[in-house]
Formats: sequence, C-alpha cells, structure tokens
Amino acid sequence: MIPEIKSLVIDTSIPIKWFLKGPYEEQALKLRDDFRKGLCRLFTPDVIYSEFANTSKSFHLAIQHKCPVYDCLFLALSTQKECHLITADEKFHRALRSSFSNLVWIGDYGI
Repeated sequence: MIPEIKSLVIDTSIPIKWFLKGPYEEQALKLRDDFRKGLCRLFTPDVIYSEFANTSKSFHLAIQHKCPVYDCLFLALSTQKECHLITADEKFHRALRSSFSNLVWIGDYGI
C-alpha cells in the first residue's frame, strides 16, 4: 500500500482502467475518486491525450476487426494523423486492407 500520497504522475494505463474493466480496476477507480475529492493531485504529460485517444480507438478497432490491439495502435495513429500506415505484416495487411485505404503494403512502396 502506498502511504498518504499527495501528488502522483500517472501514465495512460490509469485512465484506461477508468473505462475498461480489468485487473486493478478497483484501485484505479479509487484513485480517480480520491482525485475528484481533492485528496490527491494527478499530473501527466500532455501526450496522454493523444495516447489515450489512440489506445481507446485501437481497442475498438481490434474488437471490430478481430486483430491484436498492439497492431491497431499503429492503425489508430495513422488515422488520427491522416497519413498512411506502411506494414510488412502480411496477415494484418490482408485482414484490414479492404477496410482502411491508408494501410499500405511494403511491397508496393517504390524503390
């Protein structure tokens, strides 16, 4: 147990647990409630907003397209940045190319 914490820096994994069920969800929700009650202060770099958006979007993409969340992190970022994602992962490319025109196969990259 962490004794009387007044200030904490949190990473993206903490607010993700506020919305998605999983291990340590109860502790994450208590931390959120303590913050709301003014019992502690939470800090995070501004990059958390982008990272959180990518994580939640990638989670939904992974469920929708039955692909690993890790792979969908890159797809979510390319969608957010409105650019192409180039991959050498043939299985991933084959599974999603018809749904995402921004997904490019490395073999099609001109050299």
